[in-house]
Amino acid sequence: MQITKTGIDPKLISNLQKQGVVYSLEQIQSRRQARDEKKETKSVKFFDVLGQMLFGIQSDVKEIAAVRELIDAGCTNKDLTIDAGESIWDPLRQYQIKLEKLLAKAAAEQLTAEKKTTDAAVAAAAARAQEQDMDMSVPEDRRDTTATATCVDDEDLTEKPVEHVIGKKRQAASEEDEEEEEEDGGSQHGHDSEEQRSTHSDNETESSFRSLTVKTKETKRMRVE
Repeated sequence: MQITKTGIDPKLISNLQKQGVVYSLEQIQSRRQARDEKKETKSVKFFDVLGQMLFGIQSDVKEIAAVRELIDAGCTNKDLTIDAGESIWDPLRQYQIKLEKLLAKAAAEQLTAEKKTTDAAVAAAAARAQEQDMDMSVPEDRRDTTATATCVDDEDLTEKPVEHVIGKKRQAASEEDEEEEEEDGGSQHGHDSEEQRSTHSDNETESSFRSLTVKTKETKRMRVE
């Protein structure tokens, strides 16, 4: 259910306008037949009240046109002639003027809305057509090549990180092996050096002992002589 800014359903206001027009025209006809000009004038003034309650149908072209046609048909059926020179009909004429203004405004708003919808549809169709033209302008073999290249690139993007990680692991393992070899080589070299020093020390000790033995023998000979 549509609600106006005032919180009232537009259909209720539209029905109120139509019923008010029918009621007012019937009262005008009845007072005229009774030749009661005072009450007839009062019945015509009821259109001033209806004119203050047109807010509910301001944007509805069909409803505004229906109210206008109802007035024209009611005056014709009841033989009521709205004379422009008689002030008694001023409230009804003012009401009709308001209806015409509202009808023109609602029609313009409707055209604007329809134009926006049409423009949006045309723009969307043009965009789709442009995309299709761009697709058709690329040869079929190039489309296949492009698709294949895209697939290959995607595969490379997914495989390269794994290869990179594996390569890093291998490099790290190789570096660790080299470090271990260097440590083992250094340890072996140190061990060899210690053995060489020990052997050299033993040789020196043996040489000193031999020299001492020779000197002792020479001293004994000298004493014997």
